[in-house]
Amino acid sequence: MGASYWMGNAMIETGKSPQEIAEMIGRGELNITELPQASLKDIRAAVQPVAEKAVGIIKKNRMDRERMLTEIGEGPKPYLYVIVATGNIYEDVLQAQAAARQGADIIAVIRTTGQSLLDYVPFGATTEGFGGTYATQENFRIMRKALDEVGEEVGKYI
Repeated sequence: MGASYWMGNAMIETGKSPQEIAEMIGRGELNITELPQASLKDIRAAVQPVAEKAVGIIKKNRMDRERMLTEIGEGPKPYLYVIVATGNIYEDVLQAQAAARQGADIIAVIRTTGQSLLDYVPFGATTEGFGGTYATQENFRIMRKALDEVGEEVGKYI
């Protein structure tokens, strides 16, 4: 059984959202493997809308990217690839926008050292990292917005 089984079961048993459950687990307030287990049918029904919403977000992001590529185009190939990795998403944004203004086509934000070894995903915008920047949904949103803005300015999708 994967994580979605346990998350779906916790959603049923607690009445909480996946984010609320994750926060409770992080605070040590909930052990989802100790909850009574609902039927697989009920768990699937609880998880389905969450999964559909997530897939909808991915599809929308893909459509937005395709629209921008159609509207403003892309840079010439081969692409110029630049890495930013300050540990501070706001500094990374400044570096990424400067790189785009100097011709970069692709900006990679390097994850902080050891993030793949963490038992959790940090939440929100982050300003401290070691050897890179934490990969969080908020950091992705901040960088994507900044790259879309500079992409309009320089006339290509970054």
